[in-house]
This record gives sequence, C-alpha cells and structure tokens, in this order.
Amino acid sequence: MSIGLVIAIVTMVSHRVLGVKPFARIMRGNTVSVGHDTIKETVMGAVTQALAQPQLSPEESNMCLGALFSSGFRLRDYDNYPNFFSENSSMTLAQTGTYQGIEDIKEYLQFGEEEPYGVVRQTVETPHVRYVVTSFNEQGRSCTALLLVHQRASTTDIGGAVTYENLVAFKLYIDLNIQKVTTANIWHGADFMRYSFDALFNNHFAKKFICTVLRENCSSVWSANVDKDYFTDHASCVAKLDALPTTDGVLHYVDGNSLGCRLLHAELARSNDHHCAHISFLPMEDPHGRIKCQESAGILPSILFASDELDLIKAFAQDRGFPDGASVRQNCSSTNLCPPDYTCDKGSANPTCKPVAEATTL
Repeated sequence: MSIGLVIAIVTMVSHRVLGVKPFARIMRGNTVSVGHDTIKETVMGAVTQALAQPQLSPEESNMCLGALFSSGFRLRDYDNYPNFFSENSSMTLAQTGTYQGIEDIKEYLQFGEEEPYGVVRQTVETPHVRYVVTSFNEQGRSCTALLLVHQRASTTDIGGAVTYENLVAFKLYIDLNIQKVTTANIWHGADFMRYSFDALFNNHFAKKFICTVLRENCSSVWSANVDKDYFTDHASCVAKLDALPTTDGVLHYVDGNSLGCRLLHAELARSNDHHCAHISFLPMEDPHGRIKCQESAGILPSILFASDELDLIKAFAQDRGFPDGASVRQNCSSTNLCPPDYTCDKGSANPTCKPVAEATTL
C-alpha cells in the first residue's frame, strides 16, 4: 500500500535521549494529546500533516501514536522496556541480524551507546526526531509507524575520538490492544556502516579490546581457540583480527566472519558471556545453539522496508541537510581530521569527510 497518504509526522527537538511530552496538531486546526514522557525534557511540539491522497484519517494516525506514547515508549529508557516491548517482540537490522525478546533488543540498542553501556561512544544527542504513521488496521487493531532519528555522537579512542552525525530509521509494528511494539525493523545506511566499522573502528584500539575481552571475560573460549592453534597469545589474536575484513559486501554487513561482528559481540560479552562464542575464530555454539560471526545472513533492507518507506527515509535525510544519498556526515576543515582513507571534501558549503574515491573536491 502506498504511503502517499495522510502521514502523521511528529517532529521534536531533544538533547540527549528520546524522551519529551509530545502532542499532535491536526493541520485542520484540531489539537489532540498523544502521550506521556516520550522524547525528552523539552516539548517542541508534534505535527500531523496531510500529504497527497488521504487514506489514513487524522484520528487513525493519532490513535496509533497515542498507543505508542501511552506505553511510555523511549528507546533509551532501558529499565522500562517491559512497558513497550514483550518477550515475543523482535528487532532486526539487515547488517547485524535479528534480536528476540526484551533482553536481546536492549543489548543491541545499548551497543555503541555512551557509558556506562558502551565503550565506543562518549556522548549521544538527538537534535531531531520524526514519527510517520504508515498504516492502520482497525480490524487487526494494529498499525505501523516510522521513527526517523537524526543523532549526533562523539566517540572514544576506539572510534578515533571524532564527532559525527547520522540518520537511523525504525519501523515499528504496534499492537493497539496491548500498546506494545511487537516488531521493530532498523535501517542504517550502508555509508554509515562503512564509516562506523571500516573507518572509525578498524584500528588497533578495537582489536586489542576484542582480544582483551576474549582473554579476560571468555577464558574457556580463549583456551579453545588456543588449543586449535587459532592464536597463541594476545598479540597473535590481534594479528588474527588484522587478517579479517572489517565488514562484508557493499551493504557492509557485520554478522559474518569479520572484525565488525566481533567488535559488536565483544562489547556485549563484557556483561553477558553468552556472546563469548560469537567472538571465537573457532566456530562455536552459544548456549542457545546459535553460531555467529562466521557467515552473514545477507538480509536485504528491502525485505524490512517498503520502497515508499525507503523514499521517506531519503526525504528525511535531505530535509536534515545531509548530502544526497548520505546518512552520515562528519564536518571537517582539513583531511587530517577525517578517518583513514577519507578526505575532507570541500565541494560544498559544508565540507564533510568522504571516502577518497567519492570526493568531488580534494
């Protein structure tokens, strides 16, 4: 079904996490409350716009968002995840895989977060958020909404100590009866995955971190790899990582036999030893019988998002001032501020770091 409908767009400005008190304003003049603490401390408003040929009524859009906000939905309010996710909920990112249940979803979303959760980012801010209601099923008592997020982050030494901005999209399937998200699909642009893992995290800090976690938090897995001659000590473990690709394929997957996959699971393994098997070079099952970081599942974003939804994400990127087709940007004044193999492209009013082959003006 086309999304050139009535689209509920909730636009807010926040400072660190997703959590303000929004209200929806119908363009015809009606004002309807749609929630509780959902996007941060400061209320900047929420707007419902009618676009193209309306097939979703404003009431349906507000009912969908109202159910979401009434649950107290806040992506970074990890302690309250049982309020808006259930053990049957799942979350999928094409490049990393599927996460089932509250704890798995929480673990993934905490990856790369600022301390105390993550080790790769120091701060995360959210300057702009937009909600887009894309479908409403009255008989099935369900709806879907896109959550479009423009965020800004600064990294630790593992990520090169830089500041960047990126876009991320969530497709939320909402059960109106229980007011919970049953399925969440995530979109990250291939350029962001390349920038994050191939550029920022492909360094000695990250590799030493992975091997240290493997040795100190996953001693039995470390010993199994030593016994099978995958490496003999910390230095040879780092050398083994040197030989791996950082990501896989043009979409830059990090669920296969790559450095990126092991960095993701090494961070998770610090607090959950079920991920220790995933860091192993020797294929090993985790306690759930799953083998990871050996072969990518190759999930396509087009399976998770309809073409119209991908167009909305692209339009959001353009609206937020990102270069055409880009979902990540790092402003620069000179190339020495950019990651390895990137250059400061000065071909626009706002120079940004780009891969050397894609830069228009060096």
